[in-house]
Amino acid sequence: MLAFIVGGFLLPSQYLVRQEVRIQASSEQIHPMVADLSRWPDWSPWQHNNPDLELKLGEQSFGAGANQAWFDNQGRQKGALEITHADLDQGVNYRMQVGSNTAEGRVYYQAHGLSATRVFWEMRGEFSQPIVGPYMAWFTRVAVSKNFQKGLDKLRQQVETQQ
Repeated sequence: MLAFIVGGFLLPSQYLVRQEVRIQASSEQIHPMVADLSRWPDWSPWQHNNPDLELKLGEQSFGAGANQAWFDNQGRQKGALEITHADLDQGVNYRMQVGSNTAEGRVYYQAHGLSATRVFWEMRGEFSQPIVGPYMAWFTRVAVSKNFQKGLDKLRQQVETQQ
């Protein structure tokens, strides 16, 4: 028990998750799927991991200002996401709220040769809860990293199949 408490003081409470994938397509072909929240269920792993959550899109689903929220089966809001910036060159930045925790994320593109694009998905945040926060940050790094890779692989499949 003492080791757990000491670890809670020594481990970082911040996290950064970053994954990438190479897609045989231009950013012009990728961006519409990333900047439109109505298309996220086609590739993002979150809804597949939590099929009991109901996803509700805001009035705007594309570009800066687009937002969505998710609710449990009793109608309680469990989280929300808003695109804060979106353009073809810089990709998409978003802010996500789950409970009292906020995270900043982005999906951005980098040309790779003449016909491919590297797509990066990253998110950073912090758990400020004493002692358990650092363990939650560690778990988030592990779990979100796997989910990001799964989502990027699905994005690649979706984009390359549409060509």
